[in-house]
Amino acid sequence: MNNISEREQWFIDRVGKRVYSNRQKSIQHLNDNGIIIECVGYAHGLYNIELSFKDIPIKFFDTPEERDAFELILKK
Repeated sequence: MNNISEREQWFIDRVGKRVYSNRQKSIQHLNDNGIIIECVGYAHGLYNIELSFKDIPIKFFDTPEERDAFELILKK
C-alpha cells in the first residue's frame, strides 16, 4: 500500500525540475530562478515545508505565473 499523498507525489514527479515558491520574495535569486528538486529526499523536504507552515501559506508551483496568480489570491 502506498501512503504517499497526491501532493507529495507532485514533488516526487518534479525531481530534476525547477519549482517556484510563493515565499521567496526576500531572496530575489530564488524568486527569479526557482529551486531545482535534486532528489527524492529534497522533494520530501519541500513537501514537509508546505505541511509545516499551515498558518503561513507556503506553496510550490511549476511556473512563476502560477505562483504569481496564487499570490494575487492571497492578497484579496
